[in-house]
Amino acid sequence: MSEVASNLVSRNSRYPCGSGRRYKDCHGAIGGGNADPLARDSRADAAPRHMRTTSSYRAPAAEWAHLSESERAQCGTLMRQALTYQIAGQLDEAAAAYQEVLAQAPSTHDALHMAGVIELSRGNLDKAERLITAAMAARPSYNAIEHNLRLVHDAKFAALLSKTEDLCERALPILGEFTLARGKPHMNSISAEGATSLKKPIHLIGRLDAGESEQSLRRIADLVAPHEPTVWCVGDGIVESAHARNMRRVDAMVGALPRGGTHVYVGVDYNCASWIDRADADRVIVFCGSAAPSFYIEQLRALDRDGSLAI
Repeated sequence: MSEVASNLVSRNSRYPCGSGRRYKDCHGAIGGGNADPLARDSRADAAPRHMRTTSSYRAPAAEWAHLSESERAQCGTLMRQALTYQIAGQLDEAAAAYQEVLAQAPSTHDALHMAGVIELSRGNLDKAERLITAAMAARPSYNAIEHNLRLVHDAKFAALLSKTEDLCERALPILGEFTLARGKPHMNSISAEGATSLKKPIHLIGRLDAGESEQSLRRIADLVAPHEPTVWCVGDGIVESAHARNMRRVDAMVGALPRGGTHVYVGVDYNCASWIDRADADRVIVFCGSAAPSFYIEQLRALDRDGSLAI
């Protein structure tokens, strides 16, 4: 098929196999000691001249051995037409031609591969994976087809993440309403305690990353400064401040973590699961920042200890 393609595609153009490379660097570079994924059946050149067609494409003997010479010629013509359609962006016509070939010769590597690329472009990821995997089983693997299979897997993973985030985004408002409603009695009891509740330590927890999270953390620290809060840095931010004695870094390995009192989380784009059970907070407040909905759900579950502590 590489010989056919060379007459249809500029050597500097992108090849439709999906590798993203120029033709001359992809199928046009096949030759020498490399295994040829678009090899021709050597018997095609040995056929009588009157039986040859304008298409020189032939699949290896193992793929078309059961076909007569006239059937191989017909399939070769279909493969040429399919590639022409695919290069022109006429994917429906190209897919139909590849399917005609596969109806006669189900193990035709190039038809399976190129049909898989078409299904990938259409977003039919399961079908694309089946076709490309079947193509890889028919011949030794090579870079272009491995690249295309990776594209399929990446697209499926992205689709899974998108679906997960969509579900979590729908769930968050429900979780928020449930959390707030459940927390009201707790908030009233805190108010009833009056000034005594302010004697408990206040821990502010967040990132010092020179970004929006740090700005929010420092603003909240200024607002509650009269109550001498301790600011806990999660992650790799630099812990320095005019009130350095009130700023510490969370290090669960050595037991450096906020304990008791009111814990104020500024954002949830960090993982506290390894130490949250030891923090033993009396009260938890969360200021929402930027994070994936799925991460919010996981973090809120950890912070309220699966419902035992109101947020």
